[in-house]
Amino acid sequence: MQVDSNQRESHRLSSILTLLLILFGGFLGGIGWIIGIWRLWREPGWTARQKILATVVVPGGLVPGFMFASVQSGTSTCSTGLVSPRHVGPVVVHCTSVGILSPNLMLPLVVLAILCPVVVAAYLYTRIDRP
Repeated sequence: MQVDSNQRESHRLSSILTLLLILFGGFLGGIGWIIGIWRLWREPGWTARQKILATVVVPGGLVPGFMFASVQSGTSTCSTGLVSPRHVGPVVVHCTSVGILSPNLMLPLVVLAILCPVVVAAYLYTRIDRP
């Protein structure tokens, strides 16, 4: 009976390590996430659905969310002016854009990219001891 309890605790710790690698392993140059996914697919205690979910939902764990958060959201700056003080005619307008996405898209993208791996890891954590 003690051996079974020790095996169960060892399996639980191994599963927690796997989930931590999936969530944070991307910060180790991506190799930690790959090792976490490899461990997940190797362990028989996870269902195929759980393995696919962890692999497909935001690959890289939390890294993509932090990468999106560090990217400057799209902004546009325009300046106007006359060619000369006595200029008659159209006003000169010069606009420059910076960033890749509008702030209206960037914030939800960052939230989803951080929230999805956390939710998947929490879901998988609740399934560790279930057959």
